[in-house]
Amino acid sequence: MLLSFDRPCRLPGGFALSSGDPHPVRFESLSETIRNLYPNQNIFETVALFITEFGEDPAVILVLALVYWLYERENTMALASYVVVGIAFTLILKTGFAMPRPPEDVWLVARDYDPYGFPSGHAFNAVIIYGGLLYVHEQWRDRLLVGGSLALILGVSFSRVVLGFHYFGDIVAGALLGIVFLFAIDRITGRNPLYGFALGVLVAIPAVIFSGGEEFGLIALGAGVGGVVGTLQRSQTVTLSSRWEAGILLVGGLLFLAGVMVVQEALFPQNSPAAISAYAIVVWGVLMAPSGAAIAERYRKRAFAALSGRYKRRF
Repeated sequence: MLLSFDRPCRLPGGFALSSGDPHPVRFESLSETIRNLYPNQNIFETVALFITEFGEDPAVILVLALVYWLYERENTMALASYVVVGIAFTLILKTGFAMPRPPEDVWLVARDYDPYGFPSGHAFNAVIIYGGLLYVHEQWRDRLLVGGSLALILGVSFSRVVLGFHYFGDIVAGALLGIVFLFAIDRITGRNPLYGFALGVLVAIPAVIFSGGEEFGLIALGAGVGGVVGTLQRSQTVTLSSRWEAGILLVGGLLFLAGVMVVQEALFPQNSPAAISAYAIVVWGVLMAPSGAAIAERYRKRAFAALSGRYKRRF
């Protein structure tokens, strides 16, 4: 073990703003009303669980990877770095405010989450990812994309209240904070992914320390390191040369992600500092996958040309 913490730390200067008592900014009564209005049936519970997964790290990685591989590289990579910084930043805030989640007896399903709920990291991440994709790719005029992004942001956010993981005030704070953060980090880094990932590492270190080694701090630290290394090593290839290359990239990339996730679950327990390497490998692999696909495509073309030459000589 590289680090070992018995409980979360507090930020210096008495930054912990809550003793865990009810707080008016969280709208507990409104939250209960929202939960009670949501249909109490298995199918609706399944829908809420499905929607909330769009704010979990596997879905986040998959969405950003697909956009990076198949649509556009530079701006998507910058957005990925914003996500890394944001994960660490919200963890510091949640640990500092120390406002607990709703009691577990109102949770619809059991989850191994950190103990604090304000602000909502899922609402924050939904704004950064799905709003950020519109922002960095300048797609604000596409009504279909705007509508889809808003639906995901609202769906992920409200699913947290419905499932009992957050109060309404948590998701409002998370979403508003996400909007401010997105514009601020874009200006601070100049949309340079290397600066973004490096900043992610710098913010993740205190996040890991103050939170007592919470999983999301480790994710941010590992992803930041992998992002820095991958940004420095990756190819500057902008477009795919053929559909074959796109297929190689998609299939190979997805198999890579699945393999790393399986190994991570088998070998690295949650909240283990050793898991930092798994997240670093994931981000590094996503960034390097286009270079690997380009190399594979060159070998495919050479092999096809050689086979074609042999066929012509024979006939």
